[in-house]
Amino acid sequence: MRKALLALSYFIFLSTVLFSTSCATIQEKNESTVKDVVEKYWLIRLEDNYRESYKSEYKEGLPSFDIYKDKAAAIKKIKIMSYKIKNVRIEGEKAIIDVEFSLLLPITVKPVHQILSDEWLYRDGRWWHIFPQ
Repeated sequence: MRKALLALSYFIFLSTVLFSTSCATIQEKNESTVKDVVEKYWLIRLEDNYRESYKSEYKEGLPSFDIYKDKAAAIKKIKIMSYKIKNVRIEGEKAIIDVEFSLLLPITVKPVHQILSDEWLYRDGRWWHIFPQ
């Protein structure tokens, strides 16, 4: 149990470091890169690190940080057991990512699977998440 916890802590730390350093470099406009960026984004969101995830949001139409944090934190009412990227479609400067979440709702005993279509935009050499309004 301790080894598993240590391994998970190391993975989260490494992912955060890699995400932080990837923000400073030009990202490729391809399926593999956007998939990696999305993985890192959701890992950070599920850690409740809203300051970091806010940096990945496309600024046009983005609410203030306080409003963003409240909306992003609303997802915590549902326990997310896991997530997996199911499909990536790149159409010009946009990418549509289907992310399947395994959720444990307060009224269910078994996890429920839900697919969310996440939108991303390629601008200025990097992928930006489009925060739903």
